[in-house]
Amino acid sequence: MRSEYVDAHGVKIHCLVAGDGPETVVLSHGLTANAHSFAGYIEAGLSERYRVVLIDLRGRGLSDQPEDYSMEAHMRDLIAVLDHFELDQAIIGGHSFGALLSIYTSYHHPDRFRAMILIDAAARLHPDARDLVGPAIERLGQIWPNRTAFIEEMRQSVYLGGAWDAALESYFDADIRDLEDYSVTPRSQKHHIIEAVTKSLGIGEQWLEYITGATCPTLLINGPDAYVDDKALLPMELALETVDLLYDGYYAAVSGNHMTMMFGEGAQESVVAIDRFISSLT
Repeated sequence: MRSEYVDAHGVKIHCLVAGDGPETVVLSHGLTANAHSFAGYIEAGLSERYRVVLIDLRGRGLSDQPEDYSMEAHMRDLIAVLDHFELDQAIIGGHSFGALLSIYTSYHHPDRFRAMILIDAAARLHPDARDLVGPAIERLGQIWPNRTAFIEEMRQSVYLGGAWDAALESYFDADIRDLEDYSVTPRSQKHHIIEAVTKSLGIGEQWLEYITGATCPTLLINGPDAYVDDKALLPMELALETVDLLYDGYYAAVSGNHMTMMFGEGAQESVVAIDRFISSLT
């Protein structure tokens, strides 16, 4: 994968680009993640048939850290990425928060979407969703004595359930920056992430309007296994509820939970589902 930077109205947005297929797939990561969260998809072959553009959302990864983390600001960045890569229409999607960003943008800019891929996001999540994502948010702002200590603690994360591979390690490795004393800390700032959560949830019932207003074919990929405390972040019944609300919705369940579905077997099954979905487009 190669890096490329996009000027989004003065905000530098970092992207990873892989593959050179005739169809372009643009993907945005989850709330506290970075573009390397799709490393499992690349290992599973997504870039062998498509050009894949993976975005570091503002405040994450190698992108700038400005002050505004509203959905509108994220949307402006996404449109700037599409313009930079000269994509009048594309297959656009994301994981979790990145999927919500796709829904929001598809409602306001339907002409830019050829199709949409939603990865474990829906109109409603588990009622305890805020508590379930707590461990991922709580790592932000912490300091570890070195990279090895950080990686080892992440390997023990409750939501991974013992899962680990090279793609997962590359994702967590991209999550941190070095401090002067060789200690490490996550790149994302906790107050930025909390603002993103607050402002996206603040949209409230409008999410139903955005989802029912989607006019392009949409694939929802669901990882229904337990995430934390034996609870799935997106239970299958709530995922199917959103598929029923979509104008032209399709559903695929894959192995893993909200996080582990992005790697290993879950990633392989997701790439198969994405390839089948894109092949069905007319």
